[in-house]
Amino acid sequence: MKNKTIISIIIVLLILVSFIVFDENEIVFDFADDIQYQFEYKSDFIEPVVKAYYQKKIFKFIRTSLDIEKVGEVNTSILGKYSIKYKAKKGNNESEIILDFLVADTTAPIINLFEDEEYFTEYGSEYIEEGFNCFDNYDGDITDKVTREVKGDKVVYSVTDSNGNTSVKEREIRYIDTTPPVITFDSSYTAIELGTSYSVGFTAYDIKDGDLTEHVIITGNADIEKIGIYTLTYIVSDFSGNITSVERNIYVYEKQADLDSLKPTGKIVYLTFDDGPSSHTSRLLDILDKYNVKVTFFVNGKNKAYFYNVGKAYQKGHSIGNHTYSHNYSKIYSSVDNFYSDLNYNGELIYQQTGVYTKLIRFPGGSSNTVSIKYNKGIMSTLVHSVSSKGYKYFDWNVSSGDAGKNSNRNSVYNNVINGLKKRNISIVLQHDTKGFTVDAVEEIILWGLANGYTFLPLDLSSPTCHHGVKN
Repeated sequence: MKNKTIISIIIVLLILVSFIVFDENEIVFDFADDIQYQFEYKSDFIEPVVKAYYQKKIFKFIRTSLDIEKVGEVNTSILGKYSIKYKAKKGNNESEIILDFLVADTTAPIINLFEDEEYFTEYGSEYIEEGFNCFDNYDGDITDKVTREVKGDKVVYSVTDSNGNTSVKEREIRYIDTTPPVITFDSSYTAIELGTSYSVGFTAYDIKDGDLTEHVIITGNADIEKIGIYTLTYIVSDFSGNITSVERNIYVYEKQADLDSLKPTGKIVYLTFDDGPSSHTSRLLDILDKYNVKVTFFVNGKNKAYFYNVGKAYQKGHSIGNHTYSHNYSKIYSSVDNFYSDLNYNGELIYQQTGVYTKLIRFPGGSSNTVSIKYNKGIMSTLVHSVSSKGYKYFDWNVSSGDAGKNSNRNSVYNNVINGLKKRNISIVLQHDTKGFTVDAVEEIILWGLANGYTFLPLDLSSPTCHHGVKN
């Protein structure tokens, strides 16, 4: 029995040996399943561990290691696809595998925002960029490719690199409110006729808080039974603590009496208007009517379309003076005859409108003008004596509104006139009704004068005159 067992084992071993002897050999490669096939631009390339064996096809555990020849490299500094070939050889047997790798840029650019802890944007104002830059691992500095958009209280920055990677970053705008509210009045001043009620129209608006009209506090009051200038103060604060305080003049006035019953005070104002009539003259006449104030117009003939206002002004009780027809220095000051020719022609036009020949005149540029020297040396010295011998009375001025200056406006005209009136008891004021802004200032000039006890009169031949020093 024992012999049979031994024989059986021997037979099995012989069969096994025969299988092993006749089992074919092959070359196989072995590598891990978690090989990294994609690498980021400029990252470290991790080469996979690849092994080769020469082994039996059936009895795989019977194998020997082989040397591997590698062909190919991966350069992560250059984007693209790479292949590495692994080759092994045993005698006449040879085998190879190819592994493919990809170097790609999938890293988004980095946007850096500069921030100043003390920087704030005024509420309602446009955000001023504090600064930023942007760098990409592949493209480098791409700050100039960044787009920015203000959305509400945020600034959104976005950029896409050349490989399609996008970054978005937000900056929260930090607002501060240091802008005070604005109080707006319906007009620049308020005029109240003696004994009548009044109301002042105004609104208060804040750029952040909106309408604050109901929050305005008014201090002061106007006595409607007493002529004078009253100052009211309007104060409003927004919810950020910004305060606005505006003073408002309230003029309580009484119309002047008609000239035949008027009792002039010791302070007289002669308002005079040169170079008209113009498109503004009719509006000026309406203002004068409102306060029953009479003035003097030194007219020329340059604006024929509005010359009808000469007759209209005369009928309303205003004085009309002659300012020559052409107001052309080179013509009227070239000779005495030319001056009178121009003056007389204008006088006839005035006569057609008024029915009287005026003897009131004003020299273009005033008697002290020096431009006439270019055309006739000494002519002004001759004319100032000549006009008197012909029964004319010429008037210069001692208060100038400055409305012929380049930077003139309503406020400058008002201030120039008022400051001039304060310095003297008899004022002859120069203005031009060809200037819309100077007409805008007239009403408040009158109100100031009436409230301060001035009497407004038109010039006539008995009026005190004002002569400048002749310089030619």
